[in-house]
Amino acid sequence: MKKILFNDKFSLTQAVLDGRKTQTRRICKEQHWSLSDLVNANENDSFLFEQPKYLIGEVVAVAQSYSEIGIEPFPFCEAGWRNKLFVQASKMRHFIRITDVRVERLQAITDDACIAEGIYPYYYGDEKEKIECGFTPDGFSFDGIDCHYPTPREAYAALIDKIAGKGVWDSNPYVFVYEFELIK
Repeated sequence: MKKILFNDKFSLTQAVLDGRKTQTRRICKEQHWSLSDLVNANENDSFLFEQPKYLIGEVVAVAQSYSEIGIEPFPFCEAGWRNKLFVQASKMRHFIRITDVRVERLQAITDDACIAEGIYPYYYGDEKEKIECGFTPDGFSFDGIDCHYPTPREAYAALIDKIAGKGVWDSNPYVFVYEFELIK
């Protein structure tokens, strides 16, 4: 079984576990795809295109550290106890099922897809009252504390630059878009 890592600094693992995040975009290593590549390719040319890491229908473990899943550290493994890179997928307690996979340019993301990426509306003042009364959001955020943006796309652009490196949004790379559902 494979595992998938989400950024904890911006609470994206928690967004998956809460059901707020149902998509993830991963930058393709292969960035020179073009329409002519597709037109001129034949069934024997699959080497021209990077294959997605996860496939539709595949169940993937949501990576969490041993400390997060409640496994006590052993004296010989304490150094990796808080690092989810070292945890075996079979030890994970939460899983997603991939429901769709596609390739698109990063900036092709819609506002709805930004929300599916974990961006959420932000309200100043009494959030519950404003939601109940049908107020429009005061902005959009991915961390709820420091960063508020006027649109979901602007919030997502800032988030992807923080996760993948400054300038990634502007470079508009091809990305694999994985849609998923939390199953456990």
